[in-house]
Amino acid sequence: MNIYRGIGLSLMISGIPAAIFIFLLTRNTPFTALFVGISILGASMFLTPEEESWVSKDLSLMLYSEFSNIASLLETFRISSFNKFVAYGEKVYLFLSEGSLEKAPDEPPNFLISVLDGKTVLSLESPINREIIEGNTSFCSAADFVLVEKLNVADKIECAEGNDIYSVKVYGTLIKDPLRTAKAFGGFYGLILGSIASILKGEASVVSFDESENYKIIKVSIER
Repeated sequence: MNIYRGIGLSLMISGIPAAIFIFLLTRNTPFTALFVGISILGASMFLTPEEESWVSKDLSLMLYSEFSNIASLLETFRISSFNKFVAYGEKVYLFLSEGSLEKAPDEPPNFLISVLDGKTVLSLESPINREIIEGNTSFCSAADFVLVEKLNVADKIECAEGNDIYSVKVYGTLIKDPLRTAKAFGGFYGLILGSIASILKGEASVVSFDESENYKIIKVSIER
């Protein structure tokens, strides 16, 4: 792993705990959002692939720790398992809410936590953006390209589409997820797949997550 990605990993791991601490100490939402932004910046740096990308066991454990911090953030703000991925131009935002969010903001959110449709909503910028999929226009081909070729975080995938739902079976998964984030938005792989779907197809939600010893199955629904 090169120095650039190493710095990104450090920022990613440190940003969320700092955000939680600042919020609990000061209740200063803009300042809290700053540290969440630092974590997201770190994630974007880390997801910039090397010529020979790899994920070690130690790195997998670090990512698990980061997603545990996100799980703590969800618990802190009492957010449950409703998710919505929305693309705004080149970027994607993940909205996590305590109830189904009927309508996402028309513009990119300028808040970390807010109340929309009478529900508490947490907004996080996804590290996956339009540039990362490199011109792929099919969801399944883009998912395979990003997970297997570009990030090298899966050995292979099987992807199927039916009734505006994509089912992706990911083999050889190297990144483990805390149960809380897996249920909330499909964890690491749900974050990637939901982001890709929103870029290519419109607003999307991870509606199902299952895993076994050898694979994970994530289902993503396209909202019409």
